[in-house]
Amino acid sequence: MSANQTLGRVVGHLSGRCRVTGTLNRAKAIPVEQYAGPYEFTPGEETQTISIAYKQATADITINPIPENYGRIAWDGTALTVW
Repeated sequence: MSANQTLGRVVGHLSGRCRVTGTLNRAKAIPVEQYAGPYEFTPGEETQTISIAYKQATADITINPIPENYGRIAWDGTALTVW
């Protein structure tokens, strides 16, 4: 859902006599499916995209550290370089 979309709106009247009248209109809910996995990833040479739009995860997603045998790793405080 984009930032300018609404889920619905409420229109009515409130009075000091403990009464609320009006109508409630709600937009249709976006269907959500369960994310089937994988739930564990290891960084590699290629970009990895985890498709989780409109999905509900049932566990935490784990991003493993870069394997020690992957190559040399340098961190300059801004960029991580692996070669």
